[in-house]
Amino acid sequence: MRNISVVYKLATAALLAFTAQSCKKPLNGIDNNQIISKPYSLFLADSTGLIESTNDGNNWRTVFGSNGSQIRAMSFSDTNLVVALTEDAFVAAGKELHGGDNYNFNPINMPVATSPKWQSMMLNVPDHDRIYMAGNVVGGVIYSDSSGKRLTWTQDTHFDPSIITKPVISSFTQLADGTLIGYDHLASRIFTKTGRNAPWQEPTMTGLPTGGKFFLSHVNNTVVLGDSTGTNGVWFSDNLGATWTAYTGLPAGAQVTCMVAPFERHLLVGTANTGIYVAPLNSSVMSNVSAGLNSAINVRALTAKSDFYKNNQVLEYVYAATDFGLYRSMDLGRNWILVRRGNYVAAY
Repeated sequence: MRNISVVYKLATAALLAFTAQSCKKPLNGIDNNQIISKPYSLFLADSTGLIESTNDGNNWRTVFGSNGSQIRAMSFSDTNLVVALTEDAFVAAGKELHGGDNYNFNPINMPVATSPKWQSMMLNVPDHDRIYMAGNVVGGVIYSDSSGKRLTWTQDTHFDPSIITKPVISSFTQLADGTLIGYDHLASRIFTKTGRNAPWQEPTMTGLPTGGKFFLSHVNNTVVLGDSTGTNGVWFSDNLGATWTAYTGLPAGAQVTCMVAPFERHLLVGTANTGIYVAPLNSSVMSNVSAGLNSAINVRALTAKSDFYKNNQVLEYVYAATDFGLYRSMDLGRNWILVRRGNYVAAY
């Protein structure tokens, strides 16, 4: 009986130790035994044209080697990476596995607009099963219904008949309610599209200042325009672009380089040399959120990513591609840490 009691006590102690170890959580509250069921993909391009990708922000794979062509924008659709280059040669990449993540890049069959220099010059729209691009065509829009594959791009001519003078749309965004927005920065005209087969329509715009080079973003169902020249700052519209109001708090002369609404929680605005700013929901006042960033940094791109775990927990990240390196935030962009040094120009 004594031996049985000793064995029982040892077994109980082992079980308690095992239970305590199993309940122990690492950083961020994610159980070590849990598995990521849906990892994110982040694509990062530097000033030499090198494109790398990661699923965790720590381990990187080369997607495309340096070729000296600086990248304007990137988008991923299905298994295809679509890239716009500075030499105005637009290329689409179909993923082919050759013992690793290697991409063969080929030019598409439509001309790309030469003036846009911002990420929102292209937009993948899953509910349209389509990817849109600022094109050098009448109306300014080209698209692919085949995830950007080469030879599948066509000109979008579906504009409301009342639009006599066609625009040169140069940036896109999609609101939380699904409305697609296009903006012509040369003529300061805004356009809306309510579905894949709906025509582009043009609301009457008032209140937006003239001059500068605006490009689109959004937060929830608010349309946002940022001026890349530093002349006019950032403006917003809660009625699909009919009327506009300026955000305050951005330094005078700040050149807006990128904007994102991480998980529709608030608006983040990246600038050249004055850091990153946040505008809370339902507020027109911006504040600086550059804690952890190198001073006088040039923020080139902002993108939000998330990991979904099998225990139903979600980790959310915001990445900032800058001329000093890649920064990551785990509090929706309020504090930043440097995770990779380099001179980066685009991220998606």
